[in-house]
Amino acid sequence: MLNDDDAWSWVHAAAAGDSAAFGRLYEEYAGEIHRFVRRRTISAELAEDLTQDTFVRALRAIGTVTDQGRPVAAWLVTIARNLILDHAKSARTAARCSPTRPSRTAPGCAARRTASSRSSTVGRSSPRSGT
Repeated sequence: MLNDDDAWSWVHAAAAGDSAAFGRLYEEYAGEIHRFVRRRTISAELAEDLTQDTFVRALRAIGTVTDQGRPVAAWLVTIARNLILDHAKSARTAARCSPTRPSRTAPGCAARRTASSRSSTVGRSSPRSGT
């Protein structure tokens, strides 16, 4: 098991552009993050996707993270937990707004319908324009 000082040195190296350091972080923590996500999701495929998304998000934020006395694993678990929650929220909204369900008028659905109707009319001529 990697000690926290070494893990944070890899984070700092990755922030400085060392892609091998980020690769070492991935190798060290991917299994732990995948197990965390898998226990909280309904499918292995979703767990794999969210695990990958965790590391993508970590890479994007690598230059801004600071060692606050917590393990690197805690930072990665926090990212994974937020992705799980985001996924659950979007899945609930999608289910509530389904055209086959009577609860289409649930909060948040109007905005989704408005956005989707706007995107479906792009490229069509307007009846008012006469074109």
